[in-house]
Amino acid sequence: MHGIRTFLKAKYCALLPDLEQHKKQGYNIVRCFACSYESAILKDEMEPLFLQECLVCRATENVLKFPCPECASDIIVSDPHAAFCSDEECDYEVSIEYLIERYGDDTKTKDYHIEPTHAYCSSCQYHPESVVPLGDEWICLSCLERYSHIEQCSYCGQMSTG
Repeated sequence: MHGIRTFLKAKYCALLPDLEQHKKQGYNIVRCFACSYESAILKDEMEPLFLQECLVCRATENVLKFPCPECASDIIVSDPHAAFCSDEECDYEVSIEYLIERYGDDTKTKDYHIEPTHAYCSSCQYHPESVVPLGDEWICLSCLERYSHIEQCSYCGQMSTG
């Protein structure tokens, strides 16, 4: 990314009017994780999951966005292991345990008398179980990977993403 910094700066400057238009339309513009310009749009996938898409470098990543439990400012989490409230006076630190507790027991979308509520992630292998249901999908709250299904391990019997 550093080798094309001049190009990215020129593209960012050219996109400033478009970014202002997006802001006026109500889009949330945030700092891109890849190029560091305030040029990434948050697209609602299924709250609290958003897709962060940069208009400058075209990088994308899944993020969580939810109100801070302390001050109600937006918290945007791209790395659940190092997340803080955006309000400098609050500085609430988000833990993975908090995310699992907050989103791990969502009973609106699944039949928990039949289906499991948590699973292990085959991508990051975070312990304890960090994969929780989100609508008709599953999301790992540690690495923010999305899965269409989970399955029972034939060796240990635990639920996992594969």
